[in-house]
Amino acid sequence: MSGFKLTTVSLGPYGRGFAIKFANDYLVSVQFGSKNVCSVKNEGEEDIISLTNLDELVSDAEVAVLDPDGKPVMFSSSDDTVHPFTSPEKLVSILTWAMRRKTNDSKD
Repeated sequence: MSGFKLTTVSLGPYGRGFAIKFANDYLVSVQFGSKNVCSVKNEGEEDIISLTNLDELVSDAEVAVLDPDGKPVMFSSSDDTVHPFTSPEKLVSILTWAMRRKTNDSKD
């Protein structure tokens, strides 16, 4: 089943993000809190996410892709299972890649 999931609450008071699951069961996680590899990393780690700063615009995010078995997919561009400092434009290409995978693919 495809859909969206808000991940702010589930990651604790420092997390901000969301996940998108496609019909092929690939899931893309997009996180942009102070403990993620993005432009606000370590910026105010003591500040919890609240209604006053929840809608703050950030320039990039940490992105991860999980295959249908829930295993992280390795990004060849970062040689890691997390794509750091991902711009909105790059996120579109990652989302497209994940959406087009067959259920037995797990490389980008």
